[in-house]
Amino acid sequence: MYTIIRTATTKTAARFITLLALTLFGTLAKAQGFTLAPLSYPYDALAPVIDERAMRIHHGKHQQAYVDNLNKAIAAAPPLAGLSLEVLLAQISKSSDAVRNNGGGHWNHTFFWESMTRPGQGGAPSAELLAAITRDFGSLDQFKAAFRAAGLGRFGSGWARSWIS
Repeated sequence: MYTIIRTATTKTAARFITLLALTLFGTLAKAQGFTLAPLSYPYDALAPVIDERAMRIHHGKHQQAYVDNLNKAIAAAPPLAGLSLEVLLAQISKSSDAVRNNGGGHWNHTFFWESMTRPGQGGAPSAELLAAITRDFGSLDQFKAAFRAAGLGRFGSGWARSWIS
């Protein structure tokens, strides 16, 4: 069954984020703090859908602010120093709002950048995935509408995810 996350504070979402982070990214922390990894593609690679200027601002300034603020929050909480982002997310309910918001923002953006493809390189879901979407949502278009509504219904962030449970 497919589930659309409406909030990143549920236990299921936290488990999913932790598992996916461990699987995809490994440890993102360094002894001196978190850093912003360079994109794996040029800033203009997603044009015309997302232009180079927007990419430079969103990656180089917006996400960098999450990284900087996460490092400040960690500095204010010495027991958290040296923990990986995955470990922080796994125990997010014990963390301050600053760690939660900035750690989550940093992870979300990293996941977002790594999930993007150049225009025209995406494609239709596999037959198996499409069958599950059709079973659970009625059609791909209905899934897209539900996914869009979930993102738009999340104040301030617009983040929504879907996964098989």
